[in-house]
Amino acid sequence: SVVKPGFDFTSDGRRALYLADERADEVVELFSVDLRSLPGAKLRGAGPLRVRLNPALVAGGDVREFRLVPGGRRVVYSADQDVNDFLELYSAPADGSAPPVRLGTNALDRFGGREFKISADGERVVYRAATGILWSVPIGGGVNVRLDTHVVEHNTSFQLDPRGRRVVFQSAQAQLYSVPIDGSAAAIPLGQRAASFKIAA
Repeated sequence: SVVKPGFDFTSDGRRALYLADERADEVVELFSVDLRSLPGAKLRGAGPLRVRLNPALVAGGDVREFRLVPGGRRVVYSADQDVNDFLELYSAPADGSAPPVRLGTNALDRFGGREFKISADGERVVYRAATGILWSVPIGGGVNVRLDTHVVEHNTSFQLDPRGRRVVFQSAQAQLYSVPIDGSAAAIPLGQRAASFKIAA
């Protein structure tokens, strides 16, 4: 087996997460290993605290990418875990102490392989669904909130503010909008059109 591109360490340095086809050739899955249990050993050694974070994948399925939540307690990954060739988002504890939960459960909010970002405080995931709609969901799963309600055109890109409180997104007509990350208020236009944008730290 080989390690695929994609690995990271939790902020406390205790765990390493990585993608590999260890259990079956060309079936890429997400693994987490407690580095304290493997003094001087290789990253992929079969230590007692090495766990697979995804459940059994559908035939043809793979884990495509993952991102650790700030602080490292959870990981969000995309995979065609349940339906081959349809990517969805899942969130799981980085130590494998509980099964993953799917972020998006209906035809409107399913991920489909588009962009996703994690808030700076590690509390929410914001993503563009296969429908082009912008959604926000608690990191551990829960009720998905649509952020671009009342906006006629679907968004083309989005960014999160450094404090994790607001989302700025751009419509297909290049109009910029700002909205609370939890969807507690409607998106408001920023009064300008832009070819590109960036939120200052």
